Amino acid sequence: MADGKLEVIGVGTEDYTNWDHAKTPQRAIKEFCKECMGDNYNEVKFCSSNMCPLKPFRTGKNPFRAEVIMSDERKAEISERFAKAREEKLSE
Repeated sequence: MADGKLEVIGVGTEDYTNWDHAKTPQRAIKEFCKECMGDNYNEVKFCSSNMCPLKPFRTGKNPFRAEVIMSDERKAEISERFAKAREEKLSE
């Protein structure tokens, strides 16, 4: 990356200095994929570039993140905690 240019294999070199609004890595990936597919979000799901290192992340999910499975007891505990916090906020 030099002079605000980013090169990704199979995509080319373009100016990405206008990505200041992309505050999170996931948002930056989404914006990159959108721009790569002709500024059309609907085309991102049809991406056929197998060389792009961002392809596994293009739909907004991290394929390497483990799914969180909570027990019913844990769900009830969290629900109670949020209900209590909501009550406290409304009473202020």
